Amino acid sequence: MNPCGRIVRPLVVGSVVVGTACSSHRGPETAYDLATGLQTFDAAWTIVYESHFDTTFNGVDWVGIREELRPHAENADDVADLRRVIDDMLARFGQSHFSLIPKEYADGLDSTGSADVERSEGDAGMDVRLIDDFVVVSRVDSGGPAFVAGIEPGWIIVEIDGRSVENEVKLAQRTPGGRPMAVKVWQRVMRSLAGAPGTVHQLELLDGDARKRRVDVSLGPNPGEPVNFGNLPTIHARFEGHRLNDRDLGITVGVIWFNT
Repeated sequence: MNPCGRIVRPLVVGSVVVGTACSSHRGPETAYDLATGLQTFDAAWTIVYESHFDTTFNGVDWVGIREELRPHAENADDVADLRRVIDDMLARFGQSHFSLIPKEYADGLDSTGSADVERSEGDAGMDVRLIDDFVVVSRVDSGGPAFVAGIEPGWIIVEIDGRSVENEVKLAQRTPGGRPMAVKVWQRVMRSLAGAPGTVHQLELLDGDARKRRVDVSLGPNPGEPVNFGNLPTIHARFEGHRLNDRDLGITVGVIWFNT
């Protein structure tokens, strides 16, 4: 482990690269080190060079990209700057699933890229969506941890464990890459709500009457079925289907919901 993060490999599944890892958070224990940052940049470039399925690199001059961007890595002031350079490098492919895995999540992966089940299978029992500039609770599982804590769909998340969700939105806005803004925000927020079953997250929310609510959400077991696809981390997949009937109009609608 180095201050910047951890390299996870092998990393290529079809057109999918699950990249390197660098924390965006600085502190005394993770002070930025230029030499380590350059090693991380070089490692990220080399992983793609050695393992990408397409020897033409999707028509991209991969060697030229290294020559262009490595000086930017050398001029990085901190880990966040370095992450932006690596994200820029991966974005040059123009493929949606090339991305960098943050250190805080990579610490829960083994050397093959599989998730550490004990650290990652906790579930808050809710989902979120970005609406305008607000992170809104879009789904609450009946009987799940968020439900038990009294959270309702439509509430706005203000803080998670003392960290401003507004700042998470701003960080996502500054993150390069081709993914939609709503996806970037969703990923950052759901990572903040991750952990092993029993992990407690402290949330501050605005309810339907714009009143502040502080609640503790104790993660439960993930209700999804663990599935693996290539070298991607373990995914807990969920699938539901039901019918909605409108007797007045004589219409029946089938609803299919899945999380991944």
